Amino acid sequence: MKILISVIALFFVLVSCNNKESEKANEAGNNKIIVKEVLHAGEYTYVNGSVGDKEQWFAVPSLEAKAGDTFYYEGGLVMNNFESKELNRTFDVILFLEGLSKKPIDKNAQQAEVSKSAHSAAKNLEKVVGTLRPVEGAITIAELFANKKNYIDKSVKVNGVVIKFSEGIMNKNWIHLQDGTESDGKYDLTITTLDKVAVGDTLSLEGKITLDKDLGMGYFYEVIMEDAAKK
Repeated sequence: MKILISVIALFFVLVSCNNKESEKANEAGNNKIIVKEVLHAGEYTYVNGSVGDKEQWFAVPSLEAKAGDTFYYEGGLVMNNFESKELNRTFDVILFLEGLSKKPIDKNAQQAEVSKSAHSAAKNLEKVVGTLRPVEGAITIAELFANKKNYIDKSVKVNGVVIKFSEGIMNKNWIHLQDGTESDGKYDLTITTLDKVAVGDTLSLEGKITLDKDLGMGYFYEVIMEDAAKK
């Protein structure tokens, strides 16, 4: 009987420890913001907030926020000396995020939500990349959009900075890439790949160009690069 009680007690201790470790793991990936200032410009909201004992500016797709609100975030793309034309203001350092959460981010539940943001329209992603140096064999995103019919069903190479990365959607990974160039207001290229990348990576990708890709549910791409691979 004493042995049985000891085993049961040990079981509950182990479960308790595992739960605490799980909670710590989830909390570790969360950064907490206490909002101090909010600016709205176009389709973006700029938030100045306290993160621990530091102040930080953030840029996120338009949302409702006010001073005193608490949000959580993870990841993001750091931009230095970023100029917002809408605000006529330059931020020394700003962190671009896909969004802010009112609750601590549970990584175990993230996958259920990721499909909602995987195909976010490129128009919701602000131009955040300065012009990059040309790469041999690569065309610019401006060239691709300006002369898209020249590249239909052809394999082309582009070089740029990863602005957004969504993994494992429709058995593919989805990338938004910018290189600082634009044509008629178009500067963000959507790319599908099996490769894994990270937001902020500067890299070259090569894949087939498809025009007027309609995935349904309102997701339509004038130009998309499919089945790309890192080069």
